Amino acid sequence: MSKKNKVIKLSEMTLGCLASSIVSAVGYSIARESLETNFNLHELDMSLVMVMINSYLDANGATNVVYEDLLQTILSSDNVQASIRFVCLQTLLNHHIKTLTTDIFPYPYYEKILQVVSAQGNNLRCLNMKGVWIKEEMMSLLNQMLKTLPKLIKLVIPYIANDDVLLHIKRHQRNLRYLDISGES
Repeated sequence: MSKKNKVIKLSEMTLGCLASSIVSAVGYSIARESLETNFNLHELDMSLVMVMINSYLDANGATNVVYEDLLQTILSSDNVQASIRFVCLQTLLNHHIKTLTTDIFPYPYYEKILQVVSAQGNNLRCLNMKGVWIKEEMMSLLNQMLKTLPKLIKLVIPYIANDDVLLHIKRHQRNLRYLDISGES
């Protein structure tokens, strides 16, 4: 008897195609940057790509579920370079996103991730920082980020919490109902 293949839902296939298109656009822009000598020109080009992606999604009526699923699909992709995933985080993290799981990033991205979430994640209800292990020298950025996320209901920060972080959570996270500070990997 032949093996049955799983039928992929149209929504999953469409999400995968859209995520692939965004990853390709960002990847192309990053690759162009390595060929350009004028870094400011690249920043302008990357900003244009980011605006065009968001304009396309908005013009086509993307809901918060689409934004969240799209961002999560990209961030959890093992075969997408960290630089591309980070730019996608910068691009797609906006007022539509209520839930964010950062997934695994290399150490050089930790500070930038904290800055992006702090600047753009003010509507987040659930934040899972699993895969981003903040070291002592970045604790002040983590504490600053916690101040900018007043709507958090669920926070997962494995391997990160210390007394100072817990104090900041107590002071600034009035709506928090679930906190996971366990050592999960």
